[in-house]
Amino acid sequence: MKKIMIAIAAVFLMGMVAQAGQPKVADNLPSLGVTSTIEDRLTERVEHLKEAFVEMGMPRYLYEETYPAHSADTVMIYTWDSNANEFEPWIRELFFYDQGRVSEIVRQVPGDKGFSPAENELFTYHPSGKVHERILRAWRHDGWENTQRETFLYDEHENFIMEIHGHWVSSDGDWEDYFGFIVNYEYLADNIVSLMEAYFWSLFLEDDIWHPAYREEYTYDDQHRLTEMLYSIPGNGDFMHAQMEVYFYDGDSPAFDHVIIYNYHDTWVAEYKVTDFVWYDEPFGLPLSYMIWISEEMADDWEKHNEVEWFPMMRATYNYHPTLLEPIEVVDEMFFDESWLPFFRRITTYNEYNYKVRYEEEYNVSFEGEEWMTDEGYWFEGLFDAGGQPLSLTLRLYDWWYEEWQEEHMFLFGYASDDPPTSVSRPDNTGQQIARVFPNPATDLLRVSFVQNCQDASVAILNMGGQKVRQISASGGTGEYTIDVSTLPQGIYLLRVQCGNSLQTEKVRLVR
Repeated sequence: MKKIMIAIAAVFLMGMVAQAGQPKVADNLPSLGVTSTIEDRLTERVEHLKEAFVEMGMPRYLYEETYPAHSADTVMIYTWDSNANEFEPWIRELFFYDQGRVSEIVRQVPGDKGFSPAENELFTYHPSGKVHERILRAWRHDGWENTQRETFLYDEHENFIMEIHGHWVSSDGDWEDYFGFIVNYEYLADNIVSLMEAYFWSLFLEDDIWHPAYREEYTYDDQHRLTEMLYSIPGNGDFMHAQMEVYFYDGDSPAFDHVIIYNYHDTWVAEYKVTDFVWYDEPFGLPLSYMIWISEEMADDWEKHNEVEWFPMMRATYNYHPTLLEPIEVVDEMFFDESWLPFFRRITTYNEYNYKVRYEEEYNVSFEGEEWMTDEGYWFEGLFDAGGQPLSLTLRLYDWWYEEWQEEHMFLFGYASDDPPTSVSRPDNTGQQIARVFPNPATDLLRVSFVQNCQDASVAILNMGGQKVRQISASGGTGEYTIDVSTLPQGIYLLRVQCGNSLQTEKVRLVR
């Protein structure tokens, strides 16, 4: 039930707050996106392609997990081994840049003789900065071999118009295209889109036909305000009407006052109405709140919407990041038994460098109050330097079955060609520890006692901004070393002990 209601809510949420991938609509006022936004549909299509690659047995060494943007030369990725209760080396990424953009990524995997090449990505860019071509290669027989290619084209307005996916046919020594997607536009003045038609072609369908994907038609008033959006889906080899949104305005306001949603059932039937808009930012279509109504006595003629009897269904409220204009909290409430019941919310946390470090989806499991239970989420915890670049991050995913956050990956970022460590020891696993750190909390002195012999050891203390505040060289890596921390402010610090290619990290607290 919760997922169904979320899907209904997404009808109205996504179109207003996820417009980065859409062409310009008059005055930037977006459609509510009855089915989903252009960006969402493209994302879903790409996910389907990835699933198809997996089914075809094409190698993918890296999950498509995202971590904060960076300018690192190396990223060492570890995966959590629940049996050994520690992080194990998984992938090492080497980044190469051209004019500030990533031009190549080399991925290496660990083996008996260290890291060896596995996968390689090459990028070229459109002048706008969008990716023009991505080539994926695999390491085979002591050399790189092409595997996949993606090409993206844009029109003079920098709107996406085509992408082609191909795979390498080694017997022919050439690329063979297996999927294509195009979007045709019609424009009004000033790059305002009036029509979008999307088609796809796939080798897997064993034909040579461009199949309809979707069509969107936009209508505007004399102030270039959006008044109608008609969405059509494939049917009988062409497009067939599916849904329509009609927008109403109060006077000369740039933001709509209410919206009526119609579904097509042999005729247009009014099914939803969105009202009570309070705007956080009218020009960008960012709402603070609104209410959704449902019709049980559906009208046959959409022009008779005033005769439809509407019943409150749900309402949504938003809080925004002050500079990013991204939602940091969205709460959905259901109208139930003559009262409003909070039933779902999304919470996004950004750090001081505007990186998204935590996301949670929760639902209310109590009809008598607000008892929120996390359904899914991810959580990046770690260190950033003073300029906001990530240094080390741990990714935790929420397991709804066990109702706990579970460690998934750890990322160590190397800059200026620093070689990242290739293994990590858990501080709570004494059999794998490099050293013991005590006392914790500490006041004036912090002691580091090595439990392993190490010929080239170093110990560093970093503040929560990622800056080194103390560092010693532990020549020989044996015995006990004392660090004077009396002049450091009280608080939480990260102590890092490195022994060759092994690294131990541990949080320490200083108190006064």
